[in-house]
Amino acid sequence: MTMATSIIGEKAQITLPKVVREALKIHGKGERVGFILEGRQVILTKVAVVPVSSDYTADELAALERLSRERPVRTFRSGKAFMRALRNMARLK
Repeated sequence: MTMATSIIGEKAQITLPKVVREALKIHGKGERVGFILEGRQVILTKVAVVPVSSDYTADELAALERLSRERPVRTFRSGKAFMRALRNMARLK
């Protein structure tokens, strides 16, 4: 087990010690780390942002958002009926 220290600076920021950056393969600005809290201890880990793919187009997603705010709430008998309504709303945009 290796322990490294760092001083807390302005705005509660720290510089990750080189040994930590190397262990986590952190190379530069913009990379992300995660913090796991376990009682009074913190585990630091490198995290990756993975883009989420969608089966919907941007217009369909916008229509879905509008649909979610619609009053009264609409119900659909099937997924096909829902997709038809969603596509119709996307065309009306």
